[in-house]
Amino acid sequence: MASPLPTGKRSVDLAASGVRRSSIRRDPPPAVKEVEVRDPDKHDARTVVVGILAFTLALLVIERR
Repeated sequence: MASPLPTGKRSVDLAASGVRRSSIRRDPPPAVKEVEVRDPDKHDARTVVVGILAFTLALLVIERR
């Protein structure tokens, strides 16, 4: 009977205990950016002021023609 050829690989010990680490290398997760919370009242007030100024400018341009 013929004997199997040696493969050169190590045999796996399935009875070994312990936790193995993954050999897959991963980048660390990106840092979480802090989101700045805007005050909606200030935003609305700025929008109103810009609207009034734009309307006034449009009236002045129309009046000069």
